[in-house]
Amino acid sequence: MSYDPLKKSEYQFRLVASVVIYAMLIYVTTTHGLRGPALFEVGLFGGAFATLTFCHSIWALWKIRTQGRDLINSSLLRW
Repeated sequence: MSYDPLKKSEYQFRLVASVVIYAMLIYVTTTHGLRGPALFEVGLFGGAFATLTFCHSIWALWKIRTQGRDLINSSLLRW
């Protein structure tokens, strides 16, 4: 997997969007249940998309944070 350190705000947006998708899926499944193939597909594919987006965003934000921390530590060591 790859990430772009300049797109931190995009990863934060994707993280929030995946949480919103999770919330919508939970709402729909609790109010309507998993009836019919369409709702099952939406739950399956929407849930998979939200899970992958959530995991990738968390990973990218973690890498950006540790990369920034490493840059700060390396610059402090030079002094």
